[in-house]
Amino acid sequence: MAAFRLTTIKWVYLIVALFVAIILSLVFLFQFQANAFGAIRFYIGGEGLWAKAQKDAVRNLEHYALSHDEADFQAYERQIRVPLGDRQARLELQKPHPDLDVVRAGYLQGRNHPVDIDYAIPFFLRFQHTEHISHVIKHWEEADRLIAVLNKAAMRFHEEVRAGRATPETTRSFLAEMEDIDRRLAVEEDLFSSTLAEASRWAHDVFRNFTYVIVLLFVAFGLGLSRPIITYLRATERALSASEEQFRSIFEQVGDIIYTVEPDGTFSAISPSCERMLGWKPSEWLGRPFSLVVHPDDLPLMQALFVKAQAGEPPPVFQVRVLTKTGGYVESEIAMNLLRRGNSFVSLGVMRDITERNRAEMALRESRDLLLSVVEHVPARIFWKDRELRYLGCNTRFAQDAGYASPDELIGKTDFEMGWKDQAELYRADDMATMASGQPKLDYEEPQTTPDGKTIWLRTSKVPLQDASQQVIGLLGLYQDITDQKQADEAVKKSEARYRSYIEVTGQLAWTTDADGAVVEDIPAWRAFTGQSEEQVKGWGWTEAVHPDDRERAAQAWREAVARKGAYEVEYRMRRHDGMTAFTVIFSRAAYRSSMRQAAYTNGSAPRSTSPS
Repeated sequence: MAAFRLTTIKWVYLIVALFVAIILSLVFLFQFQANAFGAIRFYIGGEGLWAKAQKDAVRNLEHYALSHDEADFQAYERQIRVPLGDRQARLELQKPHPDLDVVRAGYLQGRNHPVDIDYAIPFFLRFQHTEHISHVIKHWEEADRLIAVLNKAAMRFHEEVRAGRATPETTRSFLAEMEDIDRRLAVEEDLFSSTLAEASRWAHDVFRNFTYVIVLLFVAFGLGLSRPIITYLRATERALSASEEQFRSIFEQVGDIIYTVEPDGTFSAISPSCERMLGWKPSEWLGRPFSLVVHPDDLPLMQALFVKAQAGEPPPVFQVRVLTKTGGYVESEIAMNLLRRGNSFVSLGVMRDITERNRAEMALRESRDLLLSVVEHVPARIFWKDRELRYLGCNTRFAQDAGYASPDELIGKTDFEMGWKDQAELYRADDMATMASGQPKLDYEEPQTTPDGKTIWLRTSKVPLQDASQQVIGLLGLYQDITDQKQADEAVKKSEARYRSYIEVTGQLAWTTDADGAVVEDIPAWRAFTGQSEEQVKGWGWTEAVHPDDRERAAQAWREAVARKGAYEVEYRMRRHDGMTAFTVIFSRAAYRSSMRQAAYTNGSAPRSTSPS
């Protein structure tokens, strides 16, 4: 028998080793395949970023050639950094001992995702000399060469523009050169994409065929082992069925207490786990009555269940307190079954310590009660619905808004049964859209009709509720009544409208800035005086109408007035819309609105004299 067991164990080890080898091989193969396809995805995506940046760079150069605006050339420099970054990475990878930090920096400059870079680097190093990948790199190198030509031409033209040497003829020549380079780059981009796609198909075929080979090898090996394994497993099954030792092993190692009670109520068998759970050795209770170990208050329940089981009623799982050796009691759960022995019954039971489970359940109840308390006392209305938009619960504030005394009265109802039934279709459509999107909808305003027929305004947020499998099962919403705030805002708008009317009638200058002093609204009177456009006035653009010698002094005085929220009084020269220069005295007093973090200043201008600018 010992020799037989040893042989069986060897076969079991062999089976385990086989499955471990299969799993590890497949994991390695799938990981390698996933990394390779991740790298190919990286280069496909990178080519798209490369091509877009190249096209944007050429377009910005075309704008620069026509406008000579430095902003267009700076935009070109930002876009051309993408292909230049990829070129840096490629050149470093082609070195015998590449610096991977330089490679990573280049790919990041090329706007590639940081995670995918970890796949791209080893793929390039392993396969750069293979037939398919080398063709891809060849087109990459040619494209980089054309980018270098383009960049050199751009820098040359930029120098000509800065030096004032750019002529219409040089501009046309530069645009023609760019068009030719762009056309050749488009060809290389197409070739890069097609060869990369061919390489991807090649890699897919290689990995697929290799997978087939691995699977066939393991199948053949498994089939070869199946016959002797089945033979030994059958022999093992017969041996186990005849071996009481196996049952004893389970009986001794189980964590719960397994016991049998004779018809006279005494223990006939107790598993060793009794000592671990209760402190009693099994021998201390064998032959003793079961009633001595059960709490006196729980004994009637157990006896009643035993009588019902004898009458043929299946006994349920029940809870009793069991005596420990230290004199305390352990909360336990017992599953009992009766085994007929002649004209009597033997009770077979499994006893489990549920002390920790009860503590966890108590903690869960306390946590739930705490959550309900928070929901009830938070200064907002809270509700939740199922997928059919029936109310599952809410807090008292929400129930009262709906015209009910308590949250329980709303359960199962819909918005058509609430005080706001006139807006029910609007609310339900919004709820369905939120659940369909799977995304929260936060802090938006909507009207609501109260039970007494009044219209109020709410600031509402809604969040889809999901189960463990991320499926949307309902909706959680909360809102606050912002009617007073809306009325206050409306009053402010009316006041501002009256104020602006006053300004327009009296001819005064007024502007509104943010907390840092930058103009955020139009100043029609200023524009009429200076000839500036609305966009030119905003921010700090209004200072462009101030005489260059007075500009910094006027702006600094304005910043200081904003900082101290005080008066702004300064004299400076301004350029009028007709090109004349006006000496102007500006005096203002700030009205600071903290809720919008804006400083509003009213300014009056008084020309003192004029002279040609």
